[in-house]
Amino acid sequence: MLRIGIAPGTFDPMTAAQAEALYAAGAELRLDRMLLLPWMPEGKAFAAAEERLPLARYATDWKGIALDYAHGEVRCLSSAVDRLCGTETDAAHFLIMTDGQLRKARCEKAFEEIRRRVCLCCFSGESDPDLRTPENENGEVRLRTVCPADHEEAVRDALYSLRDPDRVRMPELMMIAKTGLYQPCSPQVRTLISEHRWKHTLGVRNAAVHLAAIHHAPVIKSAVAAYYHDCAKGMETKTMRRILLEKGLCSDESILASGALMHGIAGAWLAREKFGIQDEETLSAIRNHTLGRTNMSLTEKVVFVADAIEENREPYPGLEELRNLAEVSLDAAVLYSLALTKQFVRRSGKHFHLRGESTYQWLNQHISEQERTYVEERMGQHGSERNGGKSGADPV
Repeated sequence: MLRIGIAPGTFDPMTAAQAEALYAAGAELRLDRMLLLPWMPEGKAFAAAEERLPLARYATDWKGIALDYAHGEVRCLSSAVDRLCGTETDAAHFLIMTDGQLRKARCEKAFEEIRRRVCLCCFSGESDPDLRTPENENGEVRLRTVCPADHEEAVRDALYSLRDPDRVRMPELMMIAKTGLYQPCSPQVRTLISEHRWKHTLGVRNAAVHLAAIHHAPVIKSAVAAYYHDCAKGMETKTMRRILLEKGLCSDESILASGALMHGIAGAWLAREKFGIQDEETLSAIRNHTLGRTNMSLTEKVVFVADAIEENREPYPGLEELRNLAEVSLDAAVLYSLALTKQFVRRSGKHFHLRGESTYQWLNQHISEQERTYVEERMGQHGSERNGGKSGADPV
């Protein structure tokens, strides 16, 4: 007979401890399947059920236990469990709960009826580690697995504050970062830019999350900076110029004459003033994603490179080499990207901006001899016809 576990919870989002406890309970009960039930008896979720539940697949490795979802918000646990048991008549069902969840469930009128259809299983309480009898006086199975602490609010707070929470596994954190869930990512950004630019923005965010994960950079800061990096692209050049002058953000005429060079600075201002982003590392990554700067942070390097290699970029000479290099060395990737842009700008009869040149020289002095040789060899193999380089032309 199929053994199916039903685990109600908010999962907003699921933490690593919750996932590990549920998996341990499933192993203890020898389950074939675990069905997550988005139960919200009171209050409101921060993310929709269809957004939350798929994240749980990344929260832990469900080896040997098939993980399924019951989509849609559940307010009445009894009716939801009744429907689930009715769909799998030739199966044994195990309702897995914490003591707190059980107290709330007992308030439902039909709950006693549901208890006749399922085996009710409760986690061991953290305060009662010795309470591990197979069955208590109420007929409830007391699991050996200790009840996980509820850290969902702490995780949400960390994400909104642009910190990578330690209670979320990296695969789940990457998925959260790519969706914008629990982060200060305003949907208004989409209304400020073209559809083409929006597609590019999502591509940069995906690339930034990937690079941040493999290079141990802040994942959420990188994702949010990527999300806002082109938020000023829809502004007219004269509007950006006026803002930069009035706010004292830039006095360099070579930058003030170019929308392509101004939009990063204007975007950082917009992200702070309109969308409430206060983290300076994130704002700096937005501000410097076009020309870079000396002493770039990991987050700045991630967004700079992600902007150049995201999947929607039109092909240009050196793109595939840059993508491959980005997997190995962020520093070398930034240098190579600048070298491609520098060559493109000069062949267009223009001057490479002084700030981009200072970034180039700084990196050239700080990377290894092997990385420097790699970049020089690749630059010697081809010229750059990069369409829309980071300097001197409007980025794609």
